Amino acid sequence: NSMSIAAPATNPASDLELKLPATIGTANQVVANGSTPGTLEFVHVNNTPLFWVKQGSNQNVTSGSHADITLDTETYDTDSAFNTSTYTFTVPSGKGGLYVFHWNVRLNSVSDGSTFITSLYKNGTEVDYSRHRSSPGSTQDFFHGGGATLPLSANDAIMLKAWSNGGNTTTESSYTYMSGHRLLGV
Repeated sequence: NSMSIAAPATNPASDLELKLPATIGTANQVVANGSTPGTLEFVHVNNTPLFWVKQGSNQNVTSGSHADITLDTETYDTDSAFNTSTYTFTVPSGKGGLYVFHWNVRLNSVSDGSTFITSLYKNGTEVDYSRHRSSPGSTQDFFHGGGATLPLSANDAIMLKAWSNGGNTTTESSYTYMSGHRLLGV
């Protein structure tokens, strides 16, 4: 069942009545514009795909190289779109749209005065990054996060990488993660 809503051709002499579809929606459904202009139907609403991945163990990062962050442990992945072997999120078919990503990488014992960069890559090209420079005169641990909102299409691939020029170091798996989800209504 469906219903149409249209403006009256003239000012009506009596009140108008609006009737919703005869069926009852299910969990996570709302009434929205239908595929035919001017009609309403029940549609599912959820911000999926949705994932949260983290490191299962510390990772060595070689000074001067762009290291793929080994996000090999899923906390959740609604569409099985994150590959924990390649550390890559791939947009599923039919799930293109605007996506939000957040990440954090902790790097241990970064040498004084060095630079640390975390970068988000789309299809092998850097599309967003966050940069930090340590204070001269001390070796430090960095908690380094970032976020990005990106328009993505089916099969676009997203990866997180890190770079430092402060000598070889390690990530701290307890604080290294990435999450992402598709935005609806945008």
